[in-house]
Amino acid sequence: MEKITVHLGERGYDILIGWGILSHAGEWLKPFKFGSRISVVTNSVVRPICGDLVEETLQKAGFRVRMIEIPDGEVYKSLAMAEKIYDALVDFDMDRTSTIAALGGGVIGDLAGFA
Repeated sequence: MEKITVHLGERGYDILIGWGILSHAGEWLKPFKFGSRISVVTNSVVRPICGDLVEETLQKAGFRVRMIEIPDGEVYKSLAMAEKIYDALVDFDMDRTSTIAALGGGVIGDLAGFA
């Protein structure tokens, strides 16, 4: 596994690159002491590839997980999709200690970041 540090002062972060990395997502997130709930925003292309693995590893680390799937495509970067995500977060009793994660890029990252 390779670790690349993005130096942005207080907003800096690490990027981890390697094979099988998603199977360790739960154990890597645990030390951050997030709340017990994680909602993972993903799409209909990425979820079948690795969604179950991510959900399982997060659950094994003790997190309660809600997968939120939206359709794939730029056209879905909309307030309607943001509203769908918000509704799912409310239904899952997310609060300020909870975590929202993006599993995918582009529209997924934008909408998860906006939420």
